[in-house]
Amino acid sequence: MERNCLVIDEEGKPLFDFKLEDYGITPEILLKMYKGIVLTREIDRLGWILVRQGKAYFYISIGGHETAHVASLYALEKEDYVMPFYRTVPSLHVRSVKLEEIFSQILGKSTDPLKGKQIPEHFRKKKN
Repeated sequence: MERNCLVIDEEGKPLFDFKLEDYGITPEILLKMYKGIVLTREIDRLGWILVRQGKAYFYISIGGHETAHVASLYALEKEDYVMPFYRTVPSLHVRSVKLEEIFSQILGKSTDPLKGKQIPEHFRKKKN
């Protein structure tokens, strides 16, 4: 039995009536998510540039997965724990991790929450 998993047709039109509001996603949340995806992509681009320039020694790109990471973080409650792995790091800003902390960790700086003592992109932070 073949299942059709498509939600849009070849012209990008919905195959069924889908209202974001039914899932608690308002236009404001959708805009915040979009901004988060764009920022995640930019963090990823800069992380890759730092490696190519020899300023960071290790970075694994999240390229093409930005939406999945940002959306999954929005699906969690504020009190839920996030267990990031290397491809998750660029999207941690969604959970209020400062860009300085993300780049300090990528660069292995002492201002990183782990004080530069962990492999880059194995991010960890205690609650503020």
